Amino acid sequence: MAAMAYKAINTLDSMIGYRDERYFHFGRAAARIDDVANYIPARLSAVCIVAASTFTTGRLRPALRTCLADARKHLCPNAGFPESAMAGALGVQFGGEATMEAKLSIAR
Repeated sequence: MAAMAYKAINTLDSMIGYRDERYFHFGRAAARIDDVANYIPARLSAVCIVAASTFTTGRLRPALRTCLADARKHLCPNAGFPESAMAGALGVQFGGEATMEAKLSIAR
């Protein structure tokens, strides 16, 4: 039952959780409920990524440091935690310009 409720919350956020005029009030509620539902899982994911970096890349300290320094800089209150932990674990920088030209130059 809990998994079905979580999926419903996630789907509702995906469908109407936008910042446009049409769904502003209803979409904002869906986005906030999704943020609450993902609060603990996002942080647990970051902890798991940092721990795994010890055995995979040997970059425990950079992963932890990057997560603590950059996680709250993300627009989404939850996405920054696993993303910044992974960036530190891999020794890369995520973000920046995301245009089609930038994607094509990376692919080459």
